[in-house]
Amino acid sequence: MSAAEPPPREPRRAPAGLIDAGLWLAIVSLYFAPVLASGRVLAFGDALNQDLPLRVLAFGQLAQGHFPFWNPWVFAGQPLLAGIQVGVFFPGNWPFLLLAPAAAMNTAAIGAVFIAGLGMVGFGRALGLGRPAALAGAAVFGLGGFMVMHLENLPIAQGAALAPALLWAVARLADTGQRRYAAAGAALLALQVLAGHPQTVVFAGLALAAYALFRAWAPGAGRARFLARAAVIPLAGAGLAALQLWPTLDFIPETQRAAIGWEQLVARSLPPRQLATLWLPFLMGGIPSALFPLPYWGAPHLTELVGYGGLAALVAAALALTRGPLAGEARFWAGVAAVALVLALGRFTPLYALIAQLPGLGALPAPGRHLLAFDLALATLAMLGVQRLSAGSQAASGRATLLAWLLGAGPALAGALVLAVAGGALAARIQPWLPAGTDLAAGWQPTAPAVWLPALLALLVGGLLVAWRRGRPVAAWLVALLLLDLALFGWHAGWRQRAIDAARLPWPPPLALAGHARALAIYPDAVYPYDQPAVIQALRLPNWGALGGVRHVGGYDAFVYARYAALLGGLHSGGAIADPADVFHPRHHMLDLLATRQVLLDERLAREPAWRARLAAPRWRRVGAEPGVVRFENARALPRAWVARRTIQADAAAIAERVRGERPFDPTREALFEGPPPSADGRGGTARVVAEADNRLTVEATGTGPVVVSVNWDPGWRAIGSGRYLPVHRVNGCLLAVEADGSPRFELLYTPRRWGTGLAISLASALLLLGWLARGRWLASLAGGAVGRRQDRRPGPATPPGAAV
Repeated sequence: MSAAEPPPREPRRAPAGLIDAGLWLAIVSLYFAPVLASGRVLAFGDALNQDLPLRVLAFGQLAQGHFPFWNPWVFAGQPLLAGIQVGVFFPGNWPFLLLAPAAAMNTAAIGAVFIAGLGMVGFGRALGLGRPAALAGAAVFGLGGFMVMHLENLPIAQGAALAPALLWAVARLADTGQRRYAAAGAALLALQVLAGHPQTVVFAGLALAAYALFRAWAPGAGRARFLARAAVIPLAGAGLAALQLWPTLDFIPETQRAAIGWEQLVARSLPPRQLATLWLPFLMGGIPSALFPLPYWGAPHLTELVGYGGLAALVAAALALTRGPLAGEARFWAGVAAVALVLALGRFTPLYALIAQLPGLGALPAPGRHLLAFDLALATLAMLGVQRLSAGSQAASGRATLLAWLLGAGPALAGALVLAVAGGALAARIQPWLPAGTDLAAGWQPTAPAVWLPALLALLVGGLLVAWRRGRPVAAWLVALLLLDLALFGWHAGWRQRAIDAARLPWPPPLALAGHARALAIYPDAVYPYDQPAVIQALRLPNWGALGGVRHVGGYDAFVYARYAALLGGLHSGGAIADPADVFHPRHHMLDLLATRQVLLDERLAREPAWRARLAAPRWRRVGAEPGVVRFENARALPRAWVARRTIQADAAAIAERVRGERPFDPTREALFEGPPPSADGRGGTARVVAEADNRLTVEATGTGPVVVSVNWDPGWRAIGSGRYLPVHRVNGCLLAVEADGSPRFELLYTPRRWGTGLAISLASALLLLGWLARGRWLASLAGGAVGRRQDRRPGPATPPGAAV
């Protein structure tokens, strides 16, 4: 090589982060390949009943050029944006603007799993761990029990997926003190809120806050600065999400979620006996499959009670607790895992009675969801343990290695041996309390995969530990075994069996009623008719029926106006009526006030004597039947709008008595006001809804008197007629009335009352955060310039005599 030739360039290598992301994307793609290749949709449970149709509705409104503030199709109308779970502002849901619903749903669900694992990879790298360790953490959290099972509830999965990324931001902030990581944490927290499930934010936030305090307690300078900058994350994060939080906080006090009782709070607690499923995941059955045919027979609601992260993860977690450079980190996360398990026990621990007294936590049901923090801790411990395996065979003593195997995989082997020897006798004692059709003895046979597979995995992990103690590199093999274990678990945990063919999505049939009237769907509780005719699917899934033009008195949503639900016989958020005998009593007026033109009754219920008696009254007339559905028409149904002649002021209790028929009330002529009614009674007249679209109703009226509109009252409603605002009141317990004041036509427009305030706070928070970052860069440049000037003033080296200058 001549002196004039430049030295050869070294080949450019891909950044480590890009390689990590590519590997994790490949793993996730292979994991979900059975669903994607078969054209199925990751929509089941709440994801099918609520998440998918509401996103189709909300983003359909956005595509038409306006915000989806109101849902006119269910529960006689209620807020859509303020209900938060629709996640309009969350980027993970934006595919619903561009793709077909099935493709958008798969993108959102699989995207949540990918983000969850990618965040764990970033967190592991921030701790200084290698690629095998980081990918192990990604697998445990992204494909572990909490994430996989909560694909049934998309907002929970999307919010939980951001928890590892928040830990990455805190870790990087603790290591560097740089403002950009505090800003990144604030943005991630805002996204977690916008995903639409506040409980996930709180439960993950407890672990995040504890970790921030742990990092602040570590020795080193800058503790005060770190805590001050860490405080930016919740403050700025809440500010950035205010455009969603403010309307939601305004709506929740009006709903059933404003106050919940003890039984509702501790429902879906993790029974202590089901802790065994951390080692034997199918001990109590699951969604039946070819490999694990035993149906689930444990405590109610399987989704909330699964935290399985793999036997290899448990062994690696125990190994991480042996002495080493990150032993303190491991002990902290072991404490988080222990506390999370105790909290997940809910009603089974006296501690939860104290939790119920804490502000905020006492309004968050389903203690089993604390398994989010458990899986997060287990994933971190697994990363630390795999890093030990990568460090060489001298990283832990033989005794510590044996103890790690005994704690991590030993219970699985011991449980499998007990079932193999005495499973038949145990099954015979438990069988009388199990649902019909559950063959526990067959599920616990020694040849059943639920028994021998955990034992085999335990032996394989033990063999890898022996090889490691002999100096063999086994970290990659352990990660591969972990991935195989989680794949077998996940493929048979429910999502693959319950994902439905995209061609069989319950796109609603033509059930639309004329004249803006509504329907009440009555169906057997806890029936998910995915394989039944489309008309039954729309009946059982009101949100889907809404997309076909049916305005429902019921519905399916996490939030329902409390007064509305109480007046409609204790209506549940799932659409079921707790006391139908009350609602269908001849003197009860609620169905009439709600313009309930038809009752759509499941044909199985139509054969029951109680329902035949309720619908035998003169007001009900059978008008036809379709496959699986019997229709009845309500002769007393009021129109969507009418003019009341007489106004009556009463308190909420007295109004409820009149609506229920316990005191005389003529809804066609009278309007019951809680506040001061209009100054004088009117002479009557007529009114009708001539148009209704999303956030707007148009009403034509004649005569004098308050115009009662059969739609749920909310402080966000405004009425505009003759170029001016008209007074809007709450009447008849939950409806609204407008003082038309002679206006022949007026419009009702809905905007969340504090939407403007929330939007202003979000914009101000974004500007303040950007200004804070800019100021940090400016101060850094000043400091750098000062250092440069000091170096320039230093005398340079002396020039040797005779040297060329």
